[in-house]
Amino acid sequence: MKKLLTVLMAVALCSSVVLAAENDYQGQIDELKLQIQKLEAKTLEDGLRNANQNQSSALTAGHETGKGFYIKTDDDMFRLNINTRMHMRHTYINLDDNSNGNDQEGVNVGNVADVDNSSNGFEIERAYLILNGNAGENINFLMIVDMDDDGGRQADLLDFWAQYTISPELYVKAGRIKSAFTRQSPTSSGKQMFADRSYANMLFGIGYGTGLEIGGEIAMGDTKPNWKLGIFNSFHDTGNAPFSDTDNNPAAAFSFTVPLPGATAKDFANESDIENHATPVYQIGASAAYTSTNENNNWGDAEDAYTIIGRNMNDGKSDTFDGSSQVLLANINAAMKYQGLSLMAEGYYQNARLDSNTNWDTKFGVTRSVGAVENGKIDNYGYLLQAGYFVVPQKFELISKISGICVDNTNDSTEYAAGWNWYINGQALKLTMDVTYIDDLVSNGTRENYLGIQNESMLMVRTQLQFTF
Repeated sequence: MKKLLTVLMAVALCSSVVLAAENDYQGQIDELKLQIQKLEAKTLEDGLRNANQNQSSALTAGHETGKGFYIKTDDDMFRLNINTRMHMRHTYINLDDNSNGNDQEGVNVGNVADVDNSSNGFEIERAYLILNGNAGENINFLMIVDMDDDGGRQADLLDFWAQYTISPELYVKAGRIKSAFTRQSPTSSGKQMFADRSYANMLFGIGYGTGLEIGGEIAMGDTKPNWKLGIFNSFHDTGNAPFSDTDNNPAAAFSFTVPLPGATAKDFANESDIENHATPVYQIGASAAYTSTNENNNWGDAEDAYTIIGRNMNDGKSDTFDGSSQVLLANINAAMKYQGLSLMAEGYYQNARLDSNTNWDTKFGVTRSVGAVENGKIDNYGYLLQAGYFVVPQKFELISKISGICVDNTNDSTEYAAGWNWYINGQALKLTMDVTYIDDLVSNGTRENYLGIQNESMLMVRTQLQFTF
């Protein structure tokens, strides 16, 4: 009996050992299965992530209204927009020389019958190839190639810059930049109200410059003023070779713009109220610029860094000239939009201090003595008032403006203009017609078609088709 109990106890003990071993093996197996499941889940997750990354970096192409054709990654981290802008223009000009027998250069030809006082013709005023986009989140770029008739249909690099945005409050831009001065100059030619900028803007604007610009927004509750400060080689930088006639003291320009509460800078990207604002929006601003081109500050001859308006005391004629001088410019401006109505006003001031080496090189092709520019100091003033109203919302707009200058506190020159815009397809396809009368030309400009006889009147009719894609 004892032997039997011993055998049974031995069998029971072996069974317990075997069962414990089996339970241990099963636990290990369950643990391995759990690890395999986790590994499979992680592999699937990594695969999906890689697939998404590959998909995000894939290139796509297409067309977007207002930006033209594009090539971009699906996550918009890299994008290239390809656009164009064309201004096909017909211009009729009628000149009045008050029977003085002057030709369009202001030179007396003696016989009034020999003076051709009118002209008309077609021109491609602008033919732009525009490339812009972004490389990453913080880098933007722009390049505009201009191939208009004014340049003999030769390609010209009009605008080329790259910008790094550190934050909404600060960016840094480098390249060939449209200078930060006046309200109208920085506005794109594709978003203007008239066929071209005003006569006052042509005389007081400073154009493009090669250099650096910093700027950004200032957060002030609902109001976000923006500012720009640029340092350039010169004003009206249209092709001066670096270090040839470059001023040792670079030119500078500063602007400060305040969209009043309820408005943003985008509200005033267009001069016209094509957006048809349901509530009034307002903007005010100011800007200033300075350049010093005295001959002792130049490596070469005095640079034509800025066009100065003056009156020659020898013959009493008002004109513009380039030369060695210090020039200080100031501007104030305001704009509003509401239900198709848009208003804009600007005031300009120019102070020039000439040195003894300044030459009188006129824009009408005749060289005169500068010796009688009184005291070598000039103070000029200008203004612009512009209005537009959509009689058919977002489609048909009536426009008007008056601009003028006071030359050295003596001569007044005034521009009167009116016309209409037909927005066939927004700014992408627009037909403009305007009529302009100037009672006293003190300078000419081929781009704006301000061509005529010095210090006499001009009547101009422009019809322009704007096309962009």
